Amino acid sequence: MNASSGASWFVKILSWITPLKYTIELFLRRMLKHYQQAIQDAIYEELGYEFGVQTCVLALVGFLVLMVALGIFGVWRLAKP
Repeated sequence: MNASSGASWFVKILSWITPLKYTIELFLRRMLKHYQQAIQDAIYEELGYEFGVQTCVLALVGFLVLMVALGIFGVWRLAKP
């Protein structure tokens, strides 16, 4: 996890639910794709990026679906007479 060990519970929860964490992990995995696997693993472990491509993509798609659903619900709620 990217939050330090002395972080409050609020910061730790935010670091798990933010879509930016998963986006940055995907970006880093693409940037390091041509390095040796041992170097990649050391960097991922040091930075706390342990989810993998599939988990990150699923988390981002889930976040997208949730935000679209909330947006549709909000428009529907405001459009009610």
